[in-house]
Amino acid sequence: MALLGIEGFDAYLGTSTNDWCASATQLSMAITAGGAKSNTWQTGRSTRGQAIRLASSASLNVPTVLASGICTADGPFYVGFACYLGSANVNDGTPQWHTIAAFGINSTHTTTSHINLQFNTSTGEFRFYRPLGTNDFGTETSGHTPTPWQTWVYLEMGMVMHATTGTLTLLQDGVSVIAATGLDTSVATVGTKTTVNIGSSYVADTDRFDTDYDDWYIGDDQFYGPCYVSSLTPTADDTPLEWTPSTGANYATVDELPLVTTDYNQVTSHASIVYEDILTTLSALPYAPANIYGVTARFIGKAQTSNATNVDASLKRAGTTYRSASPLGVAAVRAYYTCDLLKELDPSTAAAWTQSGVEACGIGYRTQIDASANTVDIYATHLQVLHSITEDAGGGGAGAAGLILVVMNG
Repeated sequence: MALLGIEGFDAYLGTSTNDWCASATQLSMAITAGGAKSNTWQTGRSTRGQAIRLASSASLNVPTVLASGICTADGPFYVGFACYLGSANVNDGTPQWHTIAAFGINSTHTTTSHINLQFNTSTGEFRFYRPLGTNDFGTETSGHTPTPWQTWVYLEMGMVMHATTGTLTLLQDGVSVIAATGLDTSVATVGTKTTVNIGSSYVADTDRFDTDYDDWYIGDDQFYGPCYVSSLTPTADDTPLEWTPSTGANYATVDELPLVTTDYNQVTSHASIVYEDILTTLSALPYAPANIYGVTARFIGKAQTSNATNVDASLKRAGTTYRSASPLGVAAVRAYYTCDLLKELDPSTAAAWTQSGVEACGIGYRTQIDASANTVDIYATHLQVLHSITEDAGGGGAGAAGLILVVMNG
């Protein structure tokens, strides 16, 4: 099938939906703020980039693009993410189960709307649970070593939606800990899975604890195993170069992770003119991974006036520039928008990405022709790379074919 989305959380700035958000048509995420404390950005897994720590009742939601039928009623659905259970100091009740992720199968909270992945703060076990229907879909076996606090684990959860032969699977660091079959995971009125959440999935589930999230993938095909999402930034200008930098070179205003709002590239779009920047000489991957599963070219921008402006994400590879099929409509003032262009395979070879191919890409953004003028600022652009934790034994580029997955909010 196809890789649907990846997220490394490395560029984002802010603590609520007022600080950044995404178009509903994009495979990228937006924070649903809430709770007594703010969402915060933490040091990422293995000190790489950023991770997000959610507010006590906040959640991250997959965009509604999933409702279009990408994930079918009986098709598989897979999500992988790194998770850090940071604090055991919680106001626990009995039993001590707390939601850390959820499959949202409907946009309303009904008895069949969400299947949650929950963690028991007392026993260190995981389970799948439908909170409003009080259905326990499977708790990990007692022989599994309890998950400790204050350590990163890589969790992968999968679901097949069906009235009688549904399945739920959980892998922890590549090892199966739950494999439940013969389940009713269906919902009578909805044929597609519309959301995936991390953090809170239902307002009645009030007990929370500090949990950090990093290195997401989402898809509809298979598990990848433990992964990293590395973010590569441009170090040089390419052509065309049609936006105006606030200072210095174009690449130098959009190469910070997390983004910096004091420098940017700006354009005022017009009805008959298209403007594009392509930036190149990407920073290197941290090592030569055994497998690269896909990349997303991303920008984060903001409209300075209220007129709608469509802006594409661009990826240049081997002399050809590819652009996002559904451009981001930047319209709201004071909101940061993201736009992604995902390529599971190297478009120049139709084969799996290699390290050298990834690092040879150019990335950027382009306005479309719009009916009215709007001033838009781009604050960050980078290439997100989903790859295996394992290194290439030969020290060369990544080789094996990559596959699939979907997106969240955070």
